Amino acid sequence: AMVFQNYAIFPHMTVADNVGFGLSLRKVPKAEIAQRVDSILELVGLAGLGKRMPDQLSGGQQQRVALARAIITEPKVLLFDEPFDSRSWLYFGFIWAALAIYSWDAWRMMRKAVPE
Repeated sequence: AMVFQNYAIFPHMTVADNVGFGLSLRKVPKAEIAQRVDSILELVGLAGLGKRMPDQLSGGQQQRVALARAIITEPKVLLFDEPFDSRSWLYFGFIWAALAIYSWDAWRMMRKAVPE
């Protein structure tokens, strides 16, 4: 999965639909998608914001939507495009904490996409 520098959130979809998008492509049942989306939104501190549109969120909240969308499918590899560009070490700590809480194998490969 990939977390893009500009978040690449679909502006026409709600937060919940953005986060559950990958699961819907995999034909996961809607009830399971809803349950997993609720869990991951709580994990990243966005509980109760699932019905909001991306333009109703702060930049930090949009970052967390992008992270939630990336980890909800439990990818083997998680890539970040410029993870520290205009972000703090606190954001990096938040990412690690979210992955650890989500029972992600903390030693899975996490790479920084380096601009050419």
